Amino acid sequence: MNKVLIIGCSFTAGWYELLEGDTDEKVYHDYGWYDELPNNNQYTVYSHAGGGYLNYAHLLYQLRNSGELQQYSKCIIQETWEPRICLYHTDKYLISREEEKIHFYLKDAQKDFIKSMALVERSSLTDAVENTYNLKLTLQLRNYLADIGSSVYLDAAVDSSAIAVDYILKDAGIPTYRFCVNLDSVSISDNSISNNDWPHIKHMKQLDIVDEMQEIYEHHRVWPKGTKFPHRRAGHLTKTGTSLLGTLIATKLKDFL
Repeated sequence: MNKVLIIGCSFTAGWYELLEGDTDEKVYHDYGWYDELPNNNQYTVYSHAGGGYLNYAHLLYQLRNSGELQQYSKCIIQETWEPRICLYHTDKYLISREEEKIHFYLKDAQKDFIKSMALVERSSLTDAVENTYNLKLTLQLRNYLADIGSSVYLDAAVDSSAIAVDYILKDAGIPTYRFCVNLDSVSISDNSISNNDWPHIKHMKQLDIVDEMQEIYEHHRVWPKGTKFPHRRAGHLTKTGTSLLGTLIATKLKDFL
């Protein structure tokens, strides 16, 4: 049985149910899009809530150093909203599912912050950070957070992380495909879909799923029309949407898996 490594963000944590209040949701780890992948493989899944390529690179670095990486023959990367950085308190993962086909690990950590937008010197987001973690940000730290969000530094960190992921997987000889669930960050160039313009990424192959993802979001997103986010082309998927995503990936990768 081949072992396939899957790395993703909260989209790879399972499926979601919309609760009261339009924006509240609950995640269920009993079923993920990877459950629709062929049964002749064993899938080890690492999910990072709020994470992205910086976290993916760190995980692969750990797996390479521990020797675990060498047991995998293939890899699938689920891309997310970029650029963003999520810092965690620990490097631990919780195993939430351990079956013959699926071994699922969830990042075991409280998020320090998610950086997906510029943090101004004083904003509701910096206030939320202070209130959540019972701390007082200095003026220098506010300026630092604003700087990495409004300059090339954050982009460079994410780009470097993606290149590191590409290099580690290439060096390990693990064929890899990547796909992006965020239509708002997808760009189309030369009939290929890319989350960012990464000319140095040569090893990971990109799946073209933009049209199919548009259809899934239109009918099966968690935040449907009429909620607080009527125009957003994003959001975690319901169980039906998660199943459609898994079927889509399985179809696209039928010759790979």
